[in-house]
Amino acid sequence: MDDLYSVGTVVRVRHVMPASEDCVRLMCEGERRALLLAVNDEGHFSSADFAELPSDLEGDENEIIGYAERAKTLFFMLSKERGRLAGELLRIIEGETDPDVVANMVAANGLRRLDQKQIILETRNVLERLKQLVVFMQAELNLARIEQEIEEKTKAHIEQQQRDYYLREQLKV
Repeated sequence: MDDLYSVGTVVRVRHVMPASEDCVRLMCEGERRALLLAVNDEGHFSSADFAELPSDLEGDENEIIGYAERAKTLFFMLSKERGRLAGELLRIIEGETDPDVVANMVAANGLRRLDQKQIILETRNVLERLKQLVVFMQAELNLARIEQEIEEKTKAHIEQQQRDYYLREQLKV
């Protein structure tokens, strides 16, 4: 159990889907952040003792709101850049007014790197969490733009090679 993080999320399982003969996929909804206190070996499974990890709301309220709105904006821009616009998720995030929830939802759905998600999860102060999230999201957006640029250049190069090949074949005939 050494590979467990000390901070995690208490979730509610919403749906169980068989993925293969010996594997299932779970659709979960995060309910709250938790601090792992102990792991108990129960034979064929393990259970955990945990304590709720409340958020620290200290900081300027307007600054917190500003960072939450910026995180939302970056999430919408990133979703558009990646070409993955999940309408329902976008509407939920757009309508969310609790900066704590915004930070959790944007991090869970916008960040790709697990280590970055964990940093956000472990940061108790909401303002600090949002500041870090904005930095990570801006980097994700920059990376997505570079990936899109590479894809466009690659596609143009392949198309040019195909045109050149087609013209050479026509000249042979």
